[in-house]
Amino acid sequence: MGWLRRLGERLAGRFSGPGALAAPAALPLFWPALLPRNLLVLAIRHDTSTKANDGKGAYDDKAVLLWVDKHGQKHCTTYDTCTGPGSKMLDEGYGEAIGGDDKKDLGRLPAGSYTYHMRHSTGRMIGGFFKRGPFDNEGTHEILGAPDKAKWQAEYDIDHDGDFDEKVRGKDGQEILWHMGREDDPRSAGCQTMAPDDWRRFLHDLDLDEYQSINYTLVQEDSAKGNVVYSPPKDEPVLV
Repeated sequence: MGWLRRLGERLAGRFSGPGALAAPAALPLFWPALLPRNLLVLAIRHDTSTKANDGKGAYDDKAVLLWVDKHGQKHCTTYDTCTGPGSKMLDEGYGEAIGGDDKKDLGRLPAGSYTYHMRHSTGRMIGGFFKRGPFDNEGTHEILGAPDKAKWQAEYDIDHDGDFDEKVRGKDGQEILWHMGREDDPRSAGCQTMAPDDWRRFLHDLDLDEYQSINYTLVQEDSAKGNVVYSPPKDEPVLV
């Protein structure tokens, strides 16, 4: 938690309550970018095997939302998040055949910056991804999805060993969503998910109407160097 406290304090002062940071009186170079009601989301990914938690994955990443409420008060709130897939989702038919052997492979969103739009899923299929009923299994019927016609890449675990060290990228990154998971089961085939309480708090803090957007930056924790600013690896990923 120390690294998150340092990050939060650098951006927005000290903790003032559960999951919340009180903003300082002045951050003249930063806060104007959030007005009016622009939303910035940062997630820090801690690499976890897709086989963790019996293949369900884990909420062991951290998301930070920088936002301004209707009164102009500045906030920095935090949420336990899962930014990668759980291997058991392969058993449910999720994934894409990327590795050339006709077996489905799990993907995740590469570190980078993205724009997501609020979507309401009731009565529709989002990006061809959810084909078997409500995506979140809990009933909020709200997701964050890629903009229409977006074409993003995903990075894939093609040898099914639980990590993504192959540096293989392929199609359909735009099908990676933000949505709610279950209490001890992220229900992620690559999506960014939160447990129900965090997800509802996240939606409340976002306070978005359909098709309003957020700016999202995902960074990769470098465990070998400690918690340092992310810089992309020098090795170029293999495109398939």
